[in-house]
Amino acid sequence: MQDIEDLKDAKRQPEGVLASVDDLCEEDRKLPAYALRGRLHKLACERGLEGYRDPIDGQVVASKDFLVKRECCGDKCRHCPHKFVNVPKKAAVTDARSSSLSSSQKSEEAGSNQHYTMEFPPPIPLNNPPLSITDAFTPEELKSTPSYALKGKLHRAARERKVEAYIDPAPRATPLAVFTVDYLKSLPECCGHRCTHCPYGYMNCKLPDDADSDSSSD
Repeated sequence: MQDIEDLKDAKRQPEGVLASVDDLCEEDRKLPAYALRGRLHKLACERGLEGYRDPIDGQVVASKDFLVKRECCGDKCRHCPHKFVNVPKKAAVTDARSSSLSSSQKSEEAGSNQHYTMEFPPPIPLNNPPLSITDAFTPEELKSTPSYALKGKLHRAARERKVEAYIDPAPRATPLAVFTVDYLKSLPECCGHRCTHCPYGYMNCKLPDDADSDSSSD
C-alpha cells in the first residue's frame, strides 16, 4: 500500500461542473443543511459529476463515485467509500467530533460541563447540538410520560425541529447522542455502527457471531 502522505499528495480534487444548491428545486432548497448535503451528493452521483459545493461553506466535496476510483487518502473525505481505512483512528474521532460543531457551539460546550459521546463520528457536520430531554419536554410532560416512551418521543421531537440527534434518556455515565433517521438517510449507506434508527436495515453491521469469528482468526 502507498504511504498515506503520498496518497494525499497525489489526490486530485473534483473538477469540471459541480452540483450546487442552484440545481435543486425550490422545495429542496428549504431543507436543513445536513439534508441538503445528502441531496447534492445524490444529484452529483446521478449526473456523473465528480462532486458538489457544500451549501454552507462553499467547499468542494468529492462524491463517493469519484473517490471509489482511488485508494483511501487518509484525509477524512466526507463520502469515503473505503470506510476511512487509512485515517488514523484517534484522529478520525477527534476531528469528526470537532468539525461537527460550529464555532459558537464549541464555545458553548467549552464553557459547560455537558459532555456526550456520539453513536459514531458524524461524517456530515451537525448544525445543532443534540436535543436533550429538558429542551423537548416541560416538567409536566415528563411526569406524564412513561420512561419507555421517552426515547420515541425525543426522536419525534428532534425530527420535527430538524435537529440531527438527541440525547438518549437512559441513565449513562456519559450521555449518548443518538442520530435521527433523517440524518442517517443523508449518508450514502449504512455506517456499520448499529445506529438506533438505521434506515438501511443494519446491512453493514457485523453480527456478534461475525465479530467472534474475526477475533478468533487473529
